[in-house]
Amino acid sequence: MEGFRYNAHPMAMLVSTVAALSTIYPDAKNVHDPANRCCRSAPDWQDASIAAMSYRHNVGFPYIYPDNELSYPENFMNMLWKMVEPKYLAIR
Repeated sequence: MEGFRYNAHPMAMLVSTVAALSTIYPDAKNVHDPANRCCRSAPDWQDASIAAMSYRHNVGFPYIYPDNELSYPENFMNMLWKMVEPKYLAIR
């Protein structure tokens, strides 16, 4: 994320970073193999992290890394909006 200009559009940052993930997951190029299409759990979490980091980069906030104790939506909200509070608590 640090390689992007300070006013880069978050969607452009998301798309280019997801495209760069193909260098980390080279097996994903084989789209005709059913085994490669079934397991997308790690990239799904990475998509939320990348989206949150793109947003925070755009507004000039420091990055917040995922918290394994939170659910998926709570974690995404935590990465988007956490500021100085020690523990983010989502209102249910």
